[in-house]
Amino acid sequence: MDILQPIFIGGCPRSGTTMLGSMIGSMSSCIVTPESIFKQHCLTKLDQLGSISNAEFLKIITFEMPFWNLKLDDKIFPQIITNENVTSCINIVIQQYADYKSKKNVKYWIDHTPPNILSSLILGKYYPEAKFIHLIRDPRAVANSVIPKAWGPNSPIQFTNWWKQHIAEGLKTEEYFKEKCIRVFYEDLLSNPDLGMKRICDFIGIEFHSNLLLKQDFQPHMNTKYQHLLVGRMPDTSRLKGYETELHPISQIQISSILKEWIIFFGYDSIHTKMPDKCTILKLKWLLYTCTQIVLSPFRRKLLRIQKKKQLRHLKRNFLQKN
Repeated sequence: MDILQPIFIGGCPRSGTTMLGSMIGSMSSCIVTPESIFKQHCLTKLDQLGSISNAEFLKIITFEMPFWNLKLDDKIFPQIITNENVTSCINIVIQQYADYKSKKNVKYWIDHTPPNILSSLILGKYYPEAKFIHLIRDPRAVANSVIPKAWGPNSPIQFTNWWKQHIAEGLKTEEYFKEKCIRVFYEDLLSNPDLGMKRICDFIGIEFHSNLLLKQDFQPHMNTKYQHLLVGRMPDTSRLKGYETELHPISQIQISSILKEWIIFFGYDSIHTKMPDKCTILKLKWLLYTCTQIVLSPFRRKLLRIQKKKQLRHLKRNFLQKN
C-alpha cells in the first residue's frame, strides 16, 4: 500500500484550516480527514520510546475514531509499532477513511489539524515528503472568534501572547521547510478564491479546476458542526471585517496596539480607532466582562472537558450499536 503524501495545514485555531482543508479535499486525488491530533501523540511517544505495543497504538488513535465513523480491527496493525512502520500504520487508517468516503485512487492526505504548525518538525521527521500550508488570518478576526470560547485565551493580553506563539511556530516552519511550506492568507481565499486555490494547487502539484469551490468535500461531524458553520459554503467576504462590529472596541484597540508591528508586517490595515471621550462606563463594562471571563475560565474549561467526555461516551455508544 502506497503511503499517501501528507499536506499538513496549520495555523492558529479559528484561522480557517477546516475551510481550506474542505476546499482542497474536493479534488479527486485528495482525501481530507477530520482533525487528527492522534498522529502527534503517536509520533511523540515513538520519538521518546522507540516502539509501542499494538494495544497502546490503538488506545491512542481510537479516541478520535468515533468522529471519523471508523471501527478499526487490531489485526490489521503489527504487534509492535516502531519508528519504521508507524507511518504505514497511520496510512492504513487514512486509507480506510478514504474507503468509507468512497474515494478511490487518492494520492494526497489533506490534514487540517491546527496544531500541525506547532508539531511541524516531528511531522517533517516522520514524513519527509510532506508539504505544509501555514494559514494566517487577521489577529483581530481570530480574537473575535477565540476570546468568547471556553477553551481559548479570554483577554486581549492572553490572546496576543497565544497568537504570537502560533505565528512564531508558523514562521519557524516556513524557514525550516522553505520550498515545502507555503504561506496562505485567509483573506485571500475569501476575496479571490480562484487565484488563491490555484496557487495552492500548483504548490501541491495537482490540477486546479474552477469549480473547486462549488463541491467542497469535507463535512464536520454533527457534534462539531457548530464550530465550523462556514465549511462547505462559498467563501463569504462579509466575514473579512466582521470583528470591527463584533469585537469590543477596547479589545480591538489593545490588540491592535500590542500587535501593531505584526499587523503591518502581514499587510493588514491598522486600526486608528480612538477611545470615545465619555467612555468611563464603557471601560468599566469591558473591565467587568474581561475579569469575569478570566475568573470563570478554569471552571468553563473544566465544564467543557466534562461535556466532551460525555459527548465522546455517547458517540462511542452509538457507534458501537451501529457496528
